[in-house]
Parts: sequence; structure tokens; C-alpha cells
Amino acid sequence: RNFEGAGLLVILKVLPLALGYVAMWALLGAVTTATTLVYGRLAAENELNAMRTCGIHSNRILAPAVLFGLLTCAGAWVLNEQVIPFARHARRLAFREATLEALRLPPPGQQEFRIGKIRLSYADYQNGRMERPSLIQFEGDRVVMEYFAPSGSIRSDGQKISLVMSKPRYRQISEKGVEQTFSAESDVSLPL
Repeated sequence: RNFEGAGLLVILKVLPLALGYVAMWALLGAVTTATTLVYGRLAAENELNAMRTCGIHSNRILAPAVLFGLLTCAGAWVLNEQVIPFARHARRLAFREATLEALRLPPPGQQEFRIGKIRLSYADYQNGRMERPSLIQFEGDRVVMEYFAPSGSIRSDGQKISLVMSKPRYRQISEKGVEQTFSAESDVSLPL
């Protein structure tokens, strides 16, 4: 939904990374459900009373559940500290690479791409030209630069991709909110 141009290969690459997020919640749900079912079943069949009657202390009866809970906490900690940060980073890189790959041959129609701190959008793409492309650069949540042009194109030189805007207008916004407007009467190349 967030990236319409994602192909099957990108989804197959990102899907295993999503398991890192889901694993922690599935682990918590599975452990609590299993523990509840086991001890609930023991109580329903009066097995807990039978164990206490035989002289088994309550602490010894609850020890497996406590040990299981501690092991689950340790597993969740490892997931949170090691697996999930790696999965998030790898997912961001995969989507960034897929976005740049999709920009080598942009899809037609109105599109919007987010590449790091840059947001690129255009009204349509036909015959190798973009109609009304706009590029917005952010610094945190603050807009730093905005570029607008009547037309543009994508130039790819091996690994580098740049947006070539024809006769763009652009404005720069300083940290204090002061706006400066510029324009160019030729093509301007902006790296993505």
C-alpha cells in the first residue's frame, strides 16, 4: 500500500524481515496462551490438588511456568535488541533500493515516491517525460527546499539517479522561516 511499484521480488525480500516484528508478538501470545491452557487444564482435572496431596510444593508446580516466562523474556529481549533493529534497517534499505529501481523506468499516472529525506511526485509520465514534477527536501519534519517544474525526466548513470527539471522554480526555507524564491531558464539536475 505504501509503495505501489513494489514488485514480487521486493515483497519476497521484505517478507522475511517482517517476521522479526511478528515473532515477538507471536511468542508472547503463544507463551501466555500455552501457560494458561496447561494450568487451567490441570486445575479443571484436579491435578493441582492431586500434586499438592502427594506432597509437591506449590513453588515446584509453578516453577516450569516461571522458567518458561523468563526464557520468553530473554528471547523477546534478544529479538528487540538484535533482530528487530536489523530487520527495520534492512527493510528501509530494500524499499529505498526498490524505489530507486522503479524510478529508472517511472510508472505512468500520478505518483509519489519517498526516498530518505526527499519526496518526489509528478502528475504523469509519458514518452520519457514527467509532467509537473515536484521535489521536496526535508530536514526532520521541516521543509528545506521545494522544486517545481512544468516537465522533467529521470537520468540514470549506473548507480546514480538524478531528476532533471526543465525551467524549475524553487524556494529555500531557512531555519528561521525566511523564504527565498529562485528560478532557472535551463535544465537543473538534482541527485536522488
